[in-house]
Amino acid sequence: MPQQPTFDVQGALAAMADYPVMLRRLGVIRVIEVDLAGSGIDPADAGPVTVKAKPTWSTRLPDAQVDRPAVTVPAYLSPTRFSLFADGRVDATATKLSVTELDTDSAGVRLLDLARQVVNAERENAAAAAKNPPELPPVSLPNRLSLPSLRNAGICVAQQSRAVDLRNRLESGKDLVSASDDKTVTDARHAVLGHVLDVWDDRTGRWHSLCARRGTYRLPGGTTFTHDDEGPISMAVTARDQAEPDDTLYLHQSLVRWTGWSLVAPRPGQPVVTEDEGRVPSAPEGPGLPGFSVGFTAKPGSLPRLRFGVGYRFQLRIVNAAGHVEPLQPASADFSRAVPAGSAPPAKYLRFEPISSPVVVAQAPMTEGESLETLVIRPDPWPGGIIGSILAPILGTGSTRHLAPPKVNQQLCEEHGGFDNAQGVPDPGRYSLIAQRDAADLATVGTADPNRAGQRYYSGTTLPVSWLADPISRGFALAGLPGGLVKVAFDPVAGQSWPNVRAARLQLIDGTGTPQWNALLRVLTVPVPRGERREVRLSSYLNNADLALLGHLGWLADSGASASTIAAVRADTAAGQCWQITPYRMLTLVNAVRVPVTAPVLDTVAFVDADEPREPGSHRQDLAVAATVHRPSTGTLTMTATWTDLLDDPIEQPAGPENRVRRAIPQVLAAEGRPLPELTVGYAPDPATGAQVRFTATQGFGDTRRRVVSYALTGTTRYMEYFAQRGRVVLRGSTATQVARAGIAPGTDVVRSLDGTLTYRRTIDYTVNEAQGTIARIPSGAIPNDATVEVALVALPVSRPSAGQPLVVDLPSTARPLPPKPAWIVPTFGWTESSANLGRTRTRARSGGGLRVFLERGWYSSGVGEQLAVVLADGSMSGDDEQLRTIVTRRAADPVTARTATPTEFPAAAEFTLAKARVAGIVPVELPERTVSVAAHDVVFDTERKRWACDIVLPPGSQHQPFVSLVLARYQPNSLDGLHLSPVAQVEWVQLAPDRTATAVTELLDLTKVTVTVAGRSPSGTAAVPGQPNAVSVLVQSASGLNPGDLDWTVVGPADGQRLTAAAQPGGTTLWTGTLRLPTSRLLRAYRLVIVEQEQHAGGGRLVYSDVIRL
Repeated sequence: MPQQPTFDVQGALAAMADYPVMLRRLGVIRVIEVDLAGSGIDPADAGPVTVKAKPTWSTRLPDAQVDRPAVTVPAYLSPTRFSLFADGRVDATATKLSVTELDTDSAGVRLLDLARQVVNAERENAAAAAKNPPELPPVSLPNRLSLPSLRNAGICVAQQSRAVDLRNRLESGKDLVSASDDKTVTDARHAVLGHVLDVWDDRTGRWHSLCARRGTYRLPGGTTFTHDDEGPISMAVTARDQAEPDDTLYLHQSLVRWTGWSLVAPRPGQPVVTEDEGRVPSAPEGPGLPGFSVGFTAKPGSLPRLRFGVGYRFQLRIVNAAGHVEPLQPASADFSRAVPAGSAPPAKYLRFEPISSPVVVAQAPMTEGESLETLVIRPDPWPGGIIGSILAPILGTGSTRHLAPPKVNQQLCEEHGGFDNAQGVPDPGRYSLIAQRDAADLATVGTADPNRAGQRYYSGTTLPVSWLADPISRGFALAGLPGGLVKVAFDPVAGQSWPNVRAARLQLIDGTGTPQWNALLRVLTVPVPRGERREVRLSSYLNNADLALLGHLGWLADSGASASTIAAVRADTAAGQCWQITPYRMLTLVNAVRVPVTAPVLDTVAFVDADEPREPGSHRQDLAVAATVHRPSTGTLTMTATWTDLLDDPIEQPAGPENRVRRAIPQVLAAEGRPLPELTVGYAPDPATGAQVRFTATQGFGDTRRRVVSYALTGTTRYMEYFAQRGRVVLRGSTATQVARAGIAPGTDVVRSLDGTLTYRRTIDYTVNEAQGTIARIPSGAIPNDATVEVALVALPVSRPSAGQPLVVDLPSTARPLPPKPAWIVPTFGWTESSANLGRTRTRARSGGGLRVFLERGWYSSGVGEQLAVVLADGSMSGDDEQLRTIVTRRAADPVTARTATPTEFPAAAEFTLAKARVAGIVPVELPERTVSVAAHDVVFDTERKRWACDIVLPPGSQHQPFVSLVLARYQPNSLDGLHLSPVAQVEWVQLAPDRTATAVTELLDLTKVTVTVAGRSPSGTAAVPGQPNAVSVLVQSASGLNPGDLDWTVVGPADGQRLTAAAQPGGTTLWTGTLRLPTSRLLRAYRLVIVEQEQHAGGGRLVYSDVIRL
């Protein structure tokens, strides 16, 4: 037990200083009145006078043992020295007193906390901006931080410069203590022990003492008495903790704070202590003297009521050192020394406490992704998922919340007059209601939610409001819904009044339109279209009569704001839309869909820079993409690219070239240029593009080749997390266990131990086959064999491919093709055959000038569409241009035959009849300052020779058999400017075959007579036979049977055939003609004609043309 304190006489008397009645009973305090009349002292004299008093009293002690010294006190008696304390009251104006209903300490602490948050946020933003690449600011100050709310804490009477006044008084007291004689002059200020505070309210129109008390004194020996007086309130100073020694004293500017009860007596009941319920403080029993105790209560009927909307004035009466205080004058209308002073209206006690947003309670257990503030419905059909899961009831079909007025404390309700009777007096009969409702705990409402730890739900249709509801939370308001603000009242229970009010319900449904209120069921039905969400602000609204009680609006009216501004703020406040007074709570209403409502539409895929689509040598392609999507339901867009690579590596593809389909996912370039695998789609329409999404994508190919790429999009739902499902499975060995029949959405699988302490790692502890929807244990991982684990995942489908056909983009090559590798070249001929006159006239034509170039393998060096180009002189070119002659195709006449005309040396692109494209102005790599033309030809693969082949036709024109020296190059029609043509490859001179047309006409009346003609250009002779054209002869062959083979024919007639007669024709051609006789009618036997043309040389003939005509 604590040691009982010991006291001497002086200590005991000092301990009684707060109890004047005891000091008077003990004779310590004696009141001496001095009548100055006839004393010769002028009270108006401003100078000091000396007051001397000698007390006398009777005593049982011998006079020799009693010393009765006289007390001599110099003092000021002039009324001017008592101006601050006239008639026992303090001059509130002169002493700079003021009143406020704010909790200034709380407001100051919150502002300091806000300042710290702002500084920290700015540091975070600066750190993000300093990173490379810079990151987006993690904090948006207007969205995250706001001014702190203000609080009420009764009415505070404060004094300006109070610390300065205390310092002056301490200095004066030090002078009194240090005085060495009794000549120190004192006045009334030196006799002030404390003050009592009085309050006047405009309801009663009377003054009330806040310090009137009834004391019960218990003396040693059991004697008890009661005494009514007024207890003084005195100054309290603080100092730093002893761990930090400091001689500085701290004094609050607040003199006293009135919270609706006595300032000198405790409130009834015990205080609430939340830290330790066993530590309940009790009222002090007294000064600690043995056998002495005292207890105080407020004097019955003395206290006024603290109520919002009521005006108050305050005054201080002085308590002197003897405990004397001038009696209160309750009906006094003298406000000259009050605060506010008589010239000002009384200070209204107004509410600064915010009206909190309504209480939200779920009506059913939470589903995946839900919270109290997030309501989710899922109209999509369920495709089936985890084996053995109870997923369907967990997901549910609807979402409903109970909404009820916010809970407040008993004192706030009391200050609203919530417990007053019709006469405005507190009703003692409501104490049990206060005790019951004040103790109500929202954390115990309803039933514990099995799906959410710490959450509860109430399954009934009407949530009982069992707590003390905010008296001016008249209902809930929802802002942000179609049709404007929605308000629903917290109506009182039928026949009753506050606090017996009724909650309401908010129900989310699938649909469109405006919210509908069902008064009978007290449910507000809010439709949200499929795939959309609504962010709504939930707040309490007020009645117009409540606005007069709000301090913020009082400040606004006093600020000089315009009438329109004041009216607008008042309207917003009444509607619950002024966040400082009626703070809101965000509710998210989600109509979740498994896949986007509509498929994305790929509008355009274009080059970011149309003039420079790619950089030379680049392996990458940047694209500007535009797509129309259903923004509300589309969370991400993934771009897919599909193309065919033509592979022709003779080692990897020995049988021939292969077409290999490739697929890739182009990266999306974020704002700072960082590539991302997908695009995050904003929910709200873009101000410029609406539903259309525009972004830049980049794709790497690993080389510079041209590709024709088909692009498509896949839109993934924004609401994937709302379709998560959970279940328990047993993983045994490495056997795959199916957990989702429809497949698993990529990256959504989570495997944990049953107690939730371990999260297993994919590819280390287990593997996933997303397409088949299976999970398999990895034996070397951390999952024990035969372990039961909890699996969470999202089952497919969760996305939709883009509608319509993919968009095809031809991506140019960024480098020149490799030079071609000609293997060999052979002439080619074109044959046509026709019949007329019932078969009597047969014509065969041979087209000359054809060449087939065989190329070594390794084609498509520049990608798809690569061609073989004949490089030609660009425009007119002089024959002495030796520099360009080395890289262009040339032509020359046959030197061994006489010619009728000299061919042009440089053929034109138009002469190449099989060319797929003819392009001029091409820059060759060999001469970058010059240009050439090209005749581009397609190539085909010769499966027999395992080579690429290209047919080129250059008609001989006016020449019989000219020579040509081809210069070849690869040509890529879709390439960056200046990079279309490869380095050239030159082919040896080759001779072009001439054109020939042979006709055999059988006489109608003589079926044995046949006239043969051969037409074409011919040389005018050779060195052996100058001036003579080539020799043409015709052999007649016959065979038996209807379909003889090539070896069944035999020559009929001369072995060297019949020579035709040559005749020059206009235009430089030669016509050979002759008539032949068949041994029999052509109807009786099969006949054919073999035509042979030869050049005549000294060493023998050279075959030029040969053909066969079947008769």
